[in-house]
Amino acid sequence: MDFSDSLWDDRTPLEQLLLMGLCFGLFLLMISATYLAYFSHTYNLPSRRHVFGMEFDVCTKEVCVEHARLLESTLNRSAEPCGHFYEYACHRWPRTVAAGLTENTSNAWTLLKRNVIAELEGIMGRLVKRRNGGAKLKPVQETAVQFYQSCTNWTLRNAVGLEPLRDVLSNLSVRYWPLLDVYGEEYNAPRILLRLLLRLRLDVFVSLRVQRSLRNRSHYVLNVSVLPHVFTADVLPGTGLT
Repeated sequence: MDFSDSLWDDRTPLEQLLLMGLCFGLFLLMISATYLAYFSHTYNLPSRRHVFGMEFDVCTKEVCVEHARLLESTLNRSAEPCGHFYEYACHRWPRTVAAGLTENTSNAWTLLKRNVIAELEGIMGRLVKRRNGGAKLKPVQETAVQFYQSCTNWTLRNAVGLEPLRDVLSNLSVRYWPLLDVYGEEYNAPRILLRLLLRLRLDVFVSLRVQRSLRNRSHYVLNVSVLPHVFTADVLPGTGLT
């Protein structure tokens, strides 16, 4: 007779049940410890983060920390992010963004338009003063003048293409403007958002438009919509935005 069999047979049914439960508990404990160690190593690394299903290196430079503080300051911490995400993420946006007096729409593109117009008005204003005073034009102003002149000459404009415009953008220190090529790369909404936030410092991703009410043409309503080149229906399902 085997010693282990006799040791097991000498046990009462209750003792046998307790031993089986103890062995099963030790087995579950070993599996839990293994999974805990694996997930701790995979998801709690200090230099990696998983966002939108993609893995990113965590930037610890001063500019990244500053942008993180800026984004954090726009959040409404009193709102519950899972149940009321837009209240959590966009609560402070209406307080800081307003449409111009002559505009009925406010979105990322109108903000860009204002910035470009303000920059060009500043350039042309300084340009007129310097020309009247006989001072030498700066390179950025010379480039703006050449670009303006090329636009008034169809033959020249067709010959030079977009190069004058690229020169203007380069001299204005915005040579890294993000360009969305829907045919050259796979559409990736999170990456486009990061470009808009970090490269152009835009924090507006919805469009507000004042339009006549379909029910009562004598009244006006506020239409809220997402920008088609930033968000798509599959990115924001069931948001209620039109």
